[in-house]
Amino acid sequence: MLKGVADNAHALQTGNFRTPAELALNKFEKESGHIRNQRGDYSHTFSREDLQVELVLLFEKNKKNLAIRMFQTALKKVLKPC
Repeated sequence: MLKGVADNAHALQTGNFRTPAELALNKFEKESGHIRNQRGDYSHTFSREDLQVELVLLFEKNKKNLAIRMFQTALKKVLKPC
């Protein structure tokens, strides 16, 4: 399992993949046809730190999108014809 974590951390650090999800979809899926670990093979395992970085990025991006949607909704209310 630790070898899988180290290999995947290295793949993320080389810059070919931005996040664990991107690595899973673009490498694991294409190479082995699945993104989950199979029968004792833990090569598709990530460190908690790598997953935490992805979660922070995910929430940060979604927070921006939520703020934009809230602004658009408020703007529609303000510009609504009387």
